[in-house]
Formats: sequence, structure tokens, C-alpha cells
Amino acid sequence: MIAWNQAEMKPLDEFIEDGQFFSHMVNSNLSFIPDETVASYLDFEYFLNRSGRKIAAPIVARMSDSDNFVDTLASIVVNRFKPKWEQLFQRYSDLETKSLLDNISITRETLYGKTITDSGESETTKNGTETHTLAGEEQREESYPQDRKTTREIQGGWKDTDTTSRTRTGTQDVTESFPTPRISSKATSGSYADADTTSTTRTGSTKVTDKGDTTSSTWGFNSSTAVKLNKSGPDNAESGLTTETTYGAEGLKDQRGGNITRTYNQLTEATTESGTSKLSTTFGENGLKDENAGDVTRLYQNYKDEVKETGTKRLSISFPNGGKTDELSFNNRSDSETMSKTSSSTGKDTHTEVGHRYKDYLQQYLAIFSSASMIDFLEIIFNDVDSVITLPIFA
Repeated sequence: MIAWNQAEMKPLDEFIEDGQFFSHMVNSNLSFIPDETVASYLDFEYFLNRSGRKIAAPIVARMSDSDNFVDTLASIVVNRFKPKWEQLFQRYSDLETKSLLDNISITRETLYGKTITDSGESETTKNGTETHTLAGEEQREESYPQDRKTTREIQGGWKDTDTTSRTRTGTQDVTESFPTPRISSKATSGSYADADTTSTTRTGSTKVTDKGDTTSSTWGFNSSTAVKLNKSGPDNAESGLTTETTYGAEGLKDQRGGNITRTYNQLTEATTESGTSKLSTTFGENGLKDENAGDVTRLYQNYKDEVKETGTKRLSISFPNGGKTDELSFNNRSDSETMSKTSSSTGKDTHTEVGHRYKDYLQQYLAIFSSASMIDFLEIIFNDVDSVITLPIFA
């Protein structure tokens, strides 16, 4: 038996003075120690709050004089407990994601070969009056979540040919009436000036012949019949009296000049139309004939029109005076219906079920966690480490 002297009985934190043990496991591919940060949290918890003042195990005291002895101790612990820790950590992780319960995949197949036939009669008889009343206001709303756009593009052209003729006969009356008098008013102010600088030249000659007699008449007092007073006329009544005016070679020139100015001072003109105005047009015995012939051609060159609708369109329908009533009367009405239906099911239906078969796994996990020592994952880890590097004695 190897003797263990009293000098070796010292607390763990006096052998591992930097308080780092889990930090030496970072490169051991343990799932619950992914990096230095997590390892430092485990070291703080383990040394400062749990096992730092426990008496170190003999293996710690006897390896403490060798170089990198903490690395060796960490490797010993990992080699012993890694399979257990990994399986336990996986189970705890599965509890969080519930994936441990996805343990079933069941496929069910149903084979059909049955025929269902329904037959029979039904009869409905209605008497009396059926009334449907709608009251209030109905609103319908049409919206365009996206802009609605209608585009029409025309290339080339089309040709319209019109060879129709139309004949109008008889009389066409157009009557325009004014239920209330229509008044048209015009107000004029200011002034304007007319300037006339035209000239007129008369050449040649003009002749005036006076033929016949000129008779003067008078009326007596209180008489309605005239009495000839005297008669005068040219000497030759047949040829008459002729007067000739000649304008010479250069003619006679009339010339006007200057300005004509018209000034308005608050002038108002008003026209009032009332009564009825009637216009009649008669198209004669043979009527009026309109005849159209020839071609009407329209040519489009890169023509495009586009209609875009946005927003919301709302339609409101009101039912005034107590609403809308639909009334339908029945008098010994009879409705008969004959049914004959055949349903056939052939082939095969396949149903695949995946998900959770709770009972088996729950029973396993209840058994695992019913033990108090399995409740806390880190408690399990710390206990396993203590079993290698400490004694259950505090200094």
C-alpha cells in the first residue's frame, strides 16, 4: 500500500492555482464545452462555488511536480466520462427540441372495392306567401390591390366604306320653348374708332327719263274721296323727259377721310325670350335626298391608348321607404325530386403517419429523470470530476 503523507493533503485550488480545469478540455470535442468562454464559466462555478476548497485526490498531489499535469488530469477525466457525458448531453438537448419524440413513421394503406347506391323520392309542398325584406343601405366595394391597366395598341389602319343614301320627305317641325323667360344681357363700356379712307370714282354717264303725268289731288272737308287738283308732265308723254349726266374722262371721285368715334358709357343691352318658337321645314314633293359615297380611311401609326385604375370604387344601394320587399306566392305548389346515385370506390389510398409515439419514450425518460442525481446535467459533470481529482473533505 502506498503511503500518503500529510503534506499532500492540501485543497485543490492550492495545486491548481489558476483555477482552470475545464479550460484544458476545450480541444477534447465535448459538445457542452464549445469554446474558452463556456469553459471559463464552468471553471468559475466549479472552483469558486463548489470544489476549490476540497482536499485534492492523491493523483493530483503526486502529479503536481510534473509539467502540464493539469492537461494530463483533464485527459484522464475526459477519457473516462466522455461517452457518458455525450449521450447524456444529447438527451438533454433532445428534450429542448422535442426531436426525441419523433420516433415513428407509419404507413397505412386502404384498399377500396365497394359500391354505394342511393335512390328514393322526395316531395315538397308549399302554400301561402313568401316575403323577403331588405332594409337599410347595402354597400359594395371594389378595390384594386394592384393598379389595373388596360392597354390597346393598333398597328396599320382600317378602311370604312359608306355608300348609304337617305331621303327625307314631308315636313319637319322643330319647336323650342322657354318654360321660364330666358334673358340675355350684354354690357359694353369703353369706346372704339372707325377710320374710313376709301375713295369712289364714277366714270361714264347716267340718263334719267321722266315719262307720264304727275297728278295732284285734294280732299274736301269731312270727305274720304280725293278730287284731282292739277296734272303736269313732259311735253312728249311718249318719249318722256330725259336727263343725262356725263362724268368726263377722269370721272367723278368721291373721297372720304377722317375717323368716326363711338363711345359707350355703361351701355346695357338686354334681350328677353319667352313663349314658344317653332321652325317648320318642308322637303317638297320629291323630298330631300342625302347620298354618301366613297371611302373613309383611318390610318394608325404606333397608336396606343392606356387606361389605368387605382384606388377603391364603392357602390351604395339604398332601400328607402321601409326597404326592398320580394313577395312570392304559392298555391298548391308541389315539388318532386327523384334521386338515383351510385358511388364506386376502387384502387388504393395510402396514408403516411409521422410524428410522436409518446408512450415508449416518455416512459424511458421518466425512468431516467426520476433519479435525483440525474436532474441537473452540470451537477452530474461536477460529481464525475470530483470523483477523480478531489476527496469529499473540505479543508
